[in-house]
Amino acid sequence: MRENLEYLSVAYSDLRRVQSLAKSKLPSNKDGRRLPKRDKVLRFLDCAVITHLHHMVADAIAENPLPRFDTVRGLFEEGEPAFAGARFYRRTHTQIAVLNQRLIRGVFRPRSLDRQSLDQAMSRS
Repeated sequence: MRENLEYLSVAYSDLRRVQSLAKSKLPSNKDGRRLPKRDKVLRFLDCAVITHLHHMVADAIAENPLPRFDTVRGLFEEGEPAFAGARFYRRTHTQIAVLNQRLIRGVFRPRSLDRQSLDQAMSRS
């Protein structure tokens, strides 16, 4: 939920504090080697902040029962626009991390569509 984004700001501030006390460098997001420089696809900082948030929640639960996060979802806009003027990008994707493994009912691998299959599917609609 979007209101939970504020938790990330709090977790980031606390992670900075902890890293400073430990005289440790804060991780940073980095560009991929063969991708546009604006994408920052190696999200070391983002991962550290989310992991720190989950540790903060676990510590708080020990003192005061709070609901845990079962899943985390992020949308990542990456790559070039899909077409002129688009806000869809060629490498945009969603990542979902399931923290509560009891919620996993199964997994599937989507099949890829070749151009002919895509054209056939589109002609049916």
